[in-house]
Amino acid sequence: MRLLLITILLIGVALAGCTDVKTYTFKKERVDQRIEGNRGYLIGTPPPVPVEKNVPKRTMIGIDIE
Repeated sequence: MRLLLITILLIGVALAGCTDVKTYTFKKERVDQRIEGNRGYLIGTPPPVPVEKNVPKRTMIGIDIE
């Protein structure tokens, strides 16, 4: 219990000295949605991947601490 309290106190003191904290959001393409490779074909080449106009994106939160 004391160790947890000391750790929280040290983190609080360290963050109190930070004068510049920026938070922002941005959208990033989801890499797990890309269709790559042979897509299950054992022989020959697979047909071309259909181009999607609405590529799924993920909203990310960025925090810069200086």
